[in-house]
Amino acid sequence: SYFQSLHSAKFREMLGKPDVEPDRALGELLPLVTDGDHVHAAWLAFGDVVDRGAVSAETRLGLARLAAAADNHDAARELLRGLPAGDAAGAAAGIERLRAQLAAAAGQGDAALAAARDAARLDPDEHAFAVAETLVDLDRAEEAHRELERLQADASTAGEAARRLALLALGTGDFAEAQQRFGARLQQGEGAAEALFYLGVIAERRGNADLALQSYSRLPEAAARPIPRGPATD
Repeated sequence: SYFQSLHSAKFREMLGKPDVEPDRALGELLPLVTDGDHVHAAWLAFGDVVDRGAVSAETRLGLARLAAAADNHDAARELLRGLPAGDAAGAAAGIERLRAQLAAAAGQGDAALAAARDAARLDPDEHAFAVAETLVDLDRAEEAHRELERLQADASTAGEAARRLALLALGTGDFAEAQQRFGARLQQGEGAAEALFYLGVIAERRGNADLALQSYSRLPEAAARPIPRGPATD
């Protein structure tokens, strides 16, 4: 479109200025546009203006993430092709995590899980949930559930695993389990606002308007300070 061409031309002009370092400029810009409602427009603006040979591997990885977020998986794979992992384990893990995402989108379960395991092995702090996320992407909910239960047994990942188990139950339509898990998090003072919101959603879906209203009405309180006990979940 005209506006797409206009924006692309402006970015190309900006990145071509002698006093602009493309890697630094794109390092600041790409994370801001990779998530959100404008990701497709961002890919249209940036996708064809960056000289792949003139930027670092980190910037190419950022572009690949943007392409994947915009559902342009072929472009993301092309950007990853031949991309050096670099010396840092975190960079290599990021590449493997994106490879897992792309393989899952293509229905390549074995390749996706192998890449996810590599990401978790290379950077366990950043990508501890890579395998569970990939199993969800592959619609293998029971296996994702088992993986999250394994992570819940580890003190370093227990809290986030509990949260993800609740969200997984909600996503698969197991409202009873989701209600129990979000109720437990509320009782423990973990993520009170999120727990109340989803308890309200569950109550609505189960036809309990009074309980839904009770949960929603407590959201401002939860945002202001921790709530020691939640509403009844029966």
